[in-house]
Amino acid sequence: MTGLLAIGITDSQAAENTKYRIKTQPKVSDFYPAISVANGEQGRTIIKICWNKDGKVVDTTLVESSGIYRLDEAAVLFGKAYVFRPGIENDVPVAGCAMQAVQFSLARSPPR
Repeated sequence: MTGLLAIGITDSQAAENTKYRIKTQPKVSDFYPAISVANGEQGRTIIKICWNKDGKVVDTTLVESSGIYRLDEAAVLFGKAYVFRPGIENDVPVAGCAMQAVQFSLARSPPR
């Protein structure tokens, strides 16, 4: 049986590196294009996600391509699905950006 494996940043990683926190983190597997799964396409991208002072994503850009257009586009859509709790500076919420690796991988489920 084949399953989907995806890697993303965790809330604790976000908190260590900056003052923001992740409020909603989507599942990469929800964005894996069905045609890519059917064709056995796998790859890793890096995206940059920027949000406003309300934590809403306002821009997601591809920084490093997987070499497969469908996976690159899926990674950008994945990034747009995040919601953040912005950092606070001088008692005011602030906008920010973060880099995110996105891994699209077809993984075999362990035998039962």
